[in-house]
Amino acid sequence: MDTTQLDEYHTFFINKEEPNEQYRRLSYLVEEAGCRSFLESYMASCGTSDLKIAASLFLKHYARIVAASTLYHLASADAVLRLPPDQMYVSENGRQLSIPHADKLWLTIPIENRTTMRQTLLSELFADHLTPLLVTMKQVSSAPYNILWENVAVRINSIYRKMLSKDISPIVKQRIIDDFTFLQQADGALFACKKNPIRSFLYLHNPDVEAPKRRTCCFNYKVGKREYCEACPHLKLV
Repeated sequence: MDTTQLDEYHTFFINKEEPNEQYRRLSYLVEEAGCRSFLESYMASCGTSDLKIAASLFLKHYARIVAASTLYHLASADAVLRLPPDQMYVSENGRQLSIPHADKLWLTIPIENRTTMRQTLLSELFADHLTPLLVTMKQVSSAPYNILWENVAVRINSIYRKMLSKDISPIVKQRIIDDFTFLQQADGALFACKKNPIRSFLYLHNPDVEAPKRRTCCFNYKVGKREYCEACPHLKLV
């Protein structure tokens, strides 16, 4: 992993500094007691007394850190930073991810193996990482699965929208289309679920078509400045 790649990961709130006492190992959050303790601290940082709201807002930010960064580099560089939960540390405020051994986890994908490696790497991201975390957060907070999974999907939609709005090469554009199609058509096994939990929430940016509103609300309007997200379904009602 070179300096440019590390700088790009900083934009996704990922660093490779040694974690201090303000960080917790990510695998700790997959345990119910650890998850509850983390969310109770996170409630204070985001200004809510509701575990459900804390879980939703954390997952929305966390999906940007891990899902958006993975898909960005997969499409832009045919490379991925693998994200095993036992080698990652999340800050108590939920904003930063520390991966001290990131250099050893950086993987460049040979073009002839891209299809096979994409399947493996995205299964690691979803089935082995995001799904267990999301399931535990649902159990602890009672936040509905559809809200939590749409939080993941909107981060995927967002990173592809930002990439497609830039002057990218035809090769990168085709990778985005291919990767998006793969995610949309994947069966539940990629996510360790009975069915694909994000399929109905995915939308590939088209400048000639207005982007759809979210189907669920992430509860952002209940904290901080009480602002609605641009795609909030409640905007139809106000």
